[in-house]
Amino acid sequence: MLHKNSFDKYSKQDFKVLKNNLKIFNFDITYSKEEEALILSPFTVTTPELKRESSSILSWLDKKFPNIGKIYKEAVDNSIAGESVSCISNCRNIITGIFSEYKDDGNRSWVAGLQKVSSDTNIHNVRTPNNIHQGSANIENGEFKYPRFQVIYRLYTLVSDLGAHSTEAPKIDGKLCPEITTSHDALWCLRMTEDVLL
Repeated sequence: MLHKNSFDKYSKQDFKVLKNNLKIFNFDITYSKEEEALILSPFTVTTPELKRESSSILSWLDKKFPNIGKIYKEAVDNSIAGESVSCISNCRNIITGIFSEYKDDGNRSWVAGLQKVSSDTNIHNVRTPNNIHQGSANIENGEFKYPRFQVIYRLYTLVSDLGAHSTEAPKIDGKLCPEITTSHDALWCLRMTEDVLL
């Protein structure tokens, strides 16, 4: 009988290809020792300790980053209550908070933490992290795009614009034209924030 940890290790190549194809459709196959069966489940687990369920994410945050755990719980509660702007503002605080945990002493910017944990090519050679999202990091470092860093920074911009800065807007013919933040936006932003945590 296969042990859960050896299931993937000893699988034949064809089975691994099948698993990868199922992941495209957001499914995964795991082995349950208790049931002695293969289990088809949604592919949302990226680490053994962290699953897509909010209770699992909250438990992990409470252990590693309790202050961010409180903000995450508020985000979920605000989403449930229909408080879309508040939920999205919480998401912004989660993003800046989680990456602030990884920055060096004396550095104020959360993007320094994002730079530190990013796996983008050449990103660790950029001396000023804010230059990455401003597009000026390439002046001295070539034509690197830093795609992983940029997508998280874009998420930060989205949650800032639909959350904390949602009342800031251009004026046209004397009338403010703000974005209207919906409950769909809140759920979308919360799910993307959870993806960053996962």
